This record gives sequence, C-alpha cells and structure tokens, in this order.
Amino acid sequence: MEKQFISHSRNETICIGRRVAEAIGTGVIALYGELGSGKTVFVKGIASALGVREPLVTSPTFKILNIYNGRKKLYHIDAYRLSSGDELLSAVGDVLEQTDCIIAIEWAEHVKTALPSSRLDVELSHLSENARRITFRPCNITFNYH
Repeated sequence: MEKQFISHSRNETICIGRRVAEAIGTGVIALYGELGSGKTVFVKGIASALGVREPLVTSPTFKILNIYNGRKKLYHIDAYRLSSGDELLSAVGDVLEQTDCIIAIEWAEHVKTALPSSRLDVELSHLSENARRITFRPCNITFNYH
C-alpha cells in the first residue's frame, strides 16, 4: 500500500530515511527522483539509523558503489551513469545477493530490470525549494512505517 509524507527540510528527510531503515531492517530500497530531490540526503538518514559514523555519506556517482559499516552494512549504489539492468548486474551484481544489510540504489529507474522483486520503492519529488514529497511503494514486502 502506497504511503506519502511531506518533508519540509533536509533534517526531516534525514529523519524519514532513519525511520525507514528501522522499519525495513534489511533489504533493497530503490530510490527514484530528479536531480536534487533528496535521494542522497535520504540515504544519510539510513546510514544514521545503522550507526554509520565515518566517512560522511556521499553520492557514489563516479564510483557506482560506496560501502558503509555500521550495525549492518549499507551498500549505497548510484545508477545514474548506468544505462541498463545488465550494467548494474555486471558492476555490482554480487551486492544484490547480500541479505543482512540495506542496499540503497539511487536512480533506480535506470536499472529497473535488475531490481529484485522484493524491495521498497521510494520516490522523492520537489514541492518547493525545501519541501519534498516522499512516496513509499512496498513491492512484495511487509513495510510498516508510521
């Protein structure tokens, strides 16, 4: 069942990301949204919930993958430079097989064919300079976010 929330600031987006990480526990979070919509800020919240301290969470646009260690691993994938699911599988397919972690994939629309069928789709969209609409669409998972 789809749920929508409005974030009025960067800090609120981080808090929502933190709460999502706590609610999902482990699994894939596919992030959708235009440039500057808050995808990386959302991942900062996930990292915070997992106890990631350093290095600071940054978008892995040119590396494709950043790995952060916390109470659980966070694999942060940026698919912006990828043009297909096959490219994702070639670059980081082994990561998608991990189970005791959270895998956050920015620009998931570029690699949709490679995404696991069980995941949480999160769409971020601009409402204003600071406000974002954040929409959750669970795919074959139980997701209880309050």
